[in-house]
Amino acid sequence: MSRLTDETSVSTVFQVDLSNRSSWVWKFFHLEIYKEDDEWCERDVICKIETLIEVKCEQTYQTESSIGNLIGYLLVEH
Repeated sequence: MSRLTDETSVSTVFQVDLSNRSSWVWKFFHLEIYKEDDEWCERDVICKIETLIEVKCEQTYQTESSIGNLIGYLLVEH
């Protein structure tokens, strides 16, 4: 899968649930994907935690980010 560049215009972006992956961290993030030239491409990994006042976090990471970065974010910010 390739990564969405700023120059690419995409009309539809889908969110993919990652909670079935082996690390516990994926319960708290979803992946955004889009279709370009008949190929599915990854866009970003986004935090899906909501605060007590129902505000979505939506912190964004590139798909190449390590699980360690995602875990560190959860531990410090949530």
